[in-house]
Amino acid sequence: MALTAAASLAKTQPAQAASRHIGDRVLRIQRNHALQLLFGSMRKAGVQPDVVTYNSVITACAKSEQWKAAERTFEEMQAAGVKPTVISYSALISSYEKGAQWELASEVFEEMKAAGVKPNVITYNALLSAYNALLSAYEKGAQW
Repeated sequence: MALTAAASLAKTQPAQAASRHIGDRVLRIQRNHALQLLFGSMRKAGVQPDVVTYNSVITACAKSEQWKAAERTFEEMQAAGVKPTVISYSALISSYEKGAQWELASEVFEEMKAAGVKPNVITYNALLSAYNALLSAYEKGAQW
């Protein structure tokens, strides 16, 4: 009886963990959507976003694993004439890391340096995480 209960529990735990993971992801996406709506409302009201506002949106996109939204926001920032800071670049690199876009992370890192923005420890950690994700994916693929 105890073995049956243990076996049953072992089968349900991965499903519960997967369910929690999906729930967490949905919550992050919903938060990002709410932030994007607020950001849009701010602009419609005629309030011009500054670098802090853009950085907040890019960071939120990174945390919700929405690298394309982070990239669009970064591009909007530049088009608006707002100069990206080390925080802007680091958040964008982090979004690429979370989206498994290591090549884009590397490209932005090079663009950052070319723009004269000095990387900091957060920038390097985000880039290292992107490369680590690449190596992990390669190792998993090599096992198949």
